[in-house]
Amino acid sequence: MRQLAAQHLLTTFFAWQPALAALAEPVYAAVWLAGPEFAHGSQVVAGIDERTAYYETIFGQPAPNGPPLPAEYQQLPDADKLTWQTYPWEVGYDADDFPGGWPDSLRRYPHHEHTYSDGRLFLIVQTGWVWVGQLADATPR
Repeated sequence: MRQLAAQHLLTTFFAWQPALAALAEPVYAAVWLAGPEFAHGSQVVAGIDERTAYYETIFGQPAPNGPPLPAEYQQLPDADKLTWQTYPWEVGYDADDFPGGWPDSLRRYPHHEHTYSDGRLFLIVQTGWVWVGQLADATPR
């Protein structure tokens, strides 16, 4: 089922390319395939203006030692037309939801604490990976 959904995302991405290429401003366009939270995080993303920088930095730096795009996706038609980078997939948990402290069930995964500008403390937990596929010349125009 995930392969079918991933193929639909790839088809959508390539169907959008003519319209995106016609835009005068820089464009960010990518396919995101998340695992294990495929349904929650996988999508086709396109952004212009300030969203370009947002999408380019949303996952931080690529993880060169992360796993490659899974074989079940590599073999899909047109997947090989994209350059894929692996990033940690992270989920934030609000300290207010855990008055007794962070549970071991969260701390057993790679994690770090982050305090937002409004003072709220979150535990950022890596729960998987996200593979970001873009055209080889995908630097914003």
